[in-house]
Amino acid sequence: MAEVRYVGLDVHKDSIVMAVAEAGDGEVREVQEIRADWPLLQRRLARVAAGGFRLRLCYEAGPTGYELHRRLTEAGYDCQVIAPSLIPVKAGQRIKTDRRDAIKLARCLRSGDLTPVWVPDEPTEALRDLERAREAAKRAERSAKHQLSKFLLRHGRKWEGGSNWTLKHLAWIRRQQFEIEALRRVVREGLQAVEEATERVARLMSDIEELVATSALAPLVTAL
Repeated sequence: MAEVRYVGLDVHKDSIVMAVAEAGDGEVREVQEIRADWPLLQRRLARVAAGGFRLRLCYEAGPTGYELHRRLTEAGYDCQVIAPSLIPVKAGQRIKTDRRDAIKLARCLRSGDLTPVWVPDEPTEALRDLERAREAAKRAERSAKHQLSKFLLRHGRKWEGGSNWTLKHLAWIRRQQFEIEALRRVVREGLQAVEEATERVARLMSDIEELVATSALAPLVTAL
């Protein structure tokens, strides 16, 4: 069986720092920074594998997602995406650099001290993105409601008719009268912002329910 080289990748939007550790207890063989460019990374990995070495690679889960993992896997590489919070940390070592992170990944991959995360397939990740869009819409809805509520309170308009944001509450807001045109426009725009945000949340929730029903996650969601 071919000898293994362990490759830690510290991946960023524009750059990748690559560290290579030999099998056994040897020091890290090579550390280099390259552009975050797939053809260039392929060429550098081919150099590391020259001589018949088998490569095992890893990088931390983060903002760049799983696209690199998919490309590496499709190219035949053994690649793991690592849970950042579970990477071993030496006592007193607080300074993080891209170079140190790549070296640590290579060494910990070699020693078996890393915990990989589950990498979803593309349809499942797409559903995650749809759910993230719904969460963002909910935050926008809460913000719009908060702004309108605080505006009304500043002008002495206190709702005492029960739960907030019911049809009854919204009707009460629409009945509020202001002598100054600027304030009337604030209410109008605030109500419109709340209504549009609420409609967006409802649309996204409907989309999620529709698409989950035909996805591989349907049995799990149904069980939950």
